[in-house]
Amino acid sequence: TSNLPDTIRKEPWNFVPPTHTSWAKTQLCLYISVSQKKALEIVQHAMRINPFCPDDLFVDEGMCYFWLGKYSEAVNCFRKMKTPDRESIFYLTASLSKLGEGIKSAETLKQAFKMTDLSVEDFLLTQHYQNPELKQVLREILESIPI
Repeated sequence: TSNLPDTIRKEPWNFVPPTHTSWAKTQLCLYISVSQKKALEIVQHAMRINPFCPDDLFVDEGMCYFWLGKYSEAVNCFRKMKTPDRESIFYLTASLSKLGEGIKSAETLKQAFKMTDLSVEDFLLTQHYQNPELKQVLREILESIPI
């Protein structure tokens, strides 16, 4: 991102297209790194303009709530999904852990390993946060869950 113009680096949310595209999906981690609230606004805008609200928008919304520390809201988003994906199941696990639901988070982490065939470390390699501290926080949460 260092090659981006200053205006994009400082306020990347101003450059997200008005509809939720695969490009916007891949950029979510960047926006979360800069401003979780703004990222949530972008996702909720995409949800309003798309009446069919695909599952990936629930994942994005849940991730934003997770990073805002609103774990119950994050869990609700992930549970709305028809078909859980890689992000939703690992972030659901972390959200349950932060809510103190140890048994549920351990069961969900086992499901995540089985469903994705990824370790915690392999999953973290798929998360492209600009701020490495976010990845470290997620690592600590997931690795603290006894399975």
